Amino acid sequence: MTARAGHKLVVHFEDGTEGCVSIENRLFGPMFEPLRDGAYFAKASVNQFGTVAWPNGLELDAEALYMMVQYAKNAKAAYKRTRAKLQVAKRRFCTARQRTPNQLLLIGRAWRAKPWWSRNNAD
Repeated sequence: MTARAGHKLVVHFEDGTEGCVSIENRLFGPMFEPLRDGAYFAKASVNQFGTVAWPNGLELDAEALYMMVQYAKNAKAAYKRTRAKLQVAKRRFCTARQRTPNQLLLIGRAWRAKPWWSRNNAD
């Protein structure tokens, strides 16, 4: 486990899973107040129970960190799959309609620019 700037922890688990977890948005309450200081945050260490701990007694559960790493990896993979499907659909639409990606971008912007009540009406 390594503490990085920006309240991020780089964690490595026994099964080979590793990742970077940001806890910046979770620093509220009296126990987390000292962690706002970067120098104090860097004092993080792994105790004998396998949890990330600081000198003030605050501990972060290893299972919670593991779930955060897994969630981040799954979210990135889902985003990549969705992005790839969108690119394929865009290419198919371009070839079917003989439109370039820039024309599609302009069409998409014009569609969003119209008020909601006029989108289904013919111009």
